[in-house]
Amino acid sequence: MTYQPAAISDDLNILPKLPTWVISGRAETLETVAFRSGAALTVLDAMVSDPSCRCTVINQNFG
Repeated sequence: MTYQPAAISDDLNILPKLPTWVISGRAETLETVAFRSGAALTVLDAMVSDPSCRCTVINQNFG
């Protein structure tokens, strides 16, 4: 069985465009992204672990 090589067009107008919210944001370093995601997970863990938290949707799904 022989496969034809994929033909990739050089015409950039036919390729799908990225949403504006993806390309309009400021560039962040990997360290900043890692810190923010870690901080968000820490807060989420504290909310799920706290029995007095009234976040029933979060507690039902993650707790």
